[in-house]
Amino acid sequence: MASPKKQYLLAAPELRNRIYYEVLKSAVPIKLSTEKRPLQPSFLRTCRQIRKEAIGVYYNNNRFEIWVYDYRGAITQSFLDVFSSQYNGKDRMGSWPLTVKCADELDETMLDDYWAWLNVCHQHTCLAPEGDGYDFHSSFRVAFAIKRAFHFVTALHSREWQQLEGVLREYLEVALHGGCASESLTLAELRDEFPELEEDLD
Repeated sequence: MASPKKQYLLAAPELRNRIYYEVLKSAVPIKLSTEKRPLQPSFLRTCRQIRKEAIGVYYNNNRFEIWVYDYRGAITQSFLDVFSSQYNGKDRMGSWPLTVKCADELDETMLDDYWAWLNVCHQHTCLAPEGDGYDFHSSFRVAFAIKRAFHFVTALHSREWQQLEGVLREYLEVALHGGCASESLTLAELRDEFPELEEDLD
């Protein structure tokens, strides 16, 4: 007599797909965190054939919410690599199914992780936090500067990272430690260096 797993794999593909949908579809966004390694459902680790058949169902029928702690957003790239390979762009919920949120104030100890995240966002714009995806305790000016830097790297993703990094580092340094007048001068440099940001810097 065939084992239950073998019996299941002999079932009609339409029936198996329905089961995958019922098992893997979540009614609420699936919350992931950089404090833990993002794990796929154990069902996808049952066997190679089930994983191959079901992984697309998981990524195409759910919404994902990634919370980034300590600005360690660069580690979400591994999730995106799998997500991008499976997502077919037909989101049944009518919008992009991946939201990234930032949960911390930026301080000096996080700068390396912050720059690594900015670099990844420059390559993969969907890994930048959503417009309302912030929970900052910084001053308004610093929080706004951090948001602005994410916007710059996504708006200028066609430029080489080396072109952006120096100017952005100067901008953030001024935002963290300088005054409003110094920040205005840095923004003027950005406008001169990258004319395509004219509207964003008005």
